Amino acid sequence: MPVLSLQNLAGSLAYEPDEHPKRKHYWNRDEADFVTLESGAIVGKCPVSISAQPEEALRLLRRGFGWNPRGWTKPHPQRIYTFDDDGIVYRATPTNPGRSYHGFPERRELFPADRGLKVALLVAAKEHGLSDEAVERLSQWLGA
Repeated sequence: MPVLSLQNLAGSLAYEPDEHPKRKHYWNRDEADFVTLESGAIVGKCPVSISAQPEEALRLLRRGFGWNPRGWTKPHPQRIYTFDDDGIVYRATPTNPGRSYHGFPERRELFPADRGLKVALLVAAKEHGLSDEAVERLSQWLGA
């Protein structure tokens, strides 16, 4: 699948914070991780430094890359993949299609097997000045 640069969309993209009252991706720890709910669903939890600061979430969203599965025909990306300054991968999905997205840590087994997306994220991580440790963490996570 083609990886979509968000440069043309970046100014119009908006981050939509956790839904109320559910807030399923929010917790008070400053690290990304996953929890298993009683239902068996696995939910990604965002670091409080992102959840409590929508401008930080928007910054991460805008440096991401759009990705669409085969057959996607809508004019907006189905998913946006990005990374934080620690090299953790996030997936954002539309909340208001074509305008706003909500992100959460991505599970490795759900990440697309798309070499172009992996390369784009790694190149961007280096361009954004992530530490060598963060770039290595990202590279290992991506299996690159």
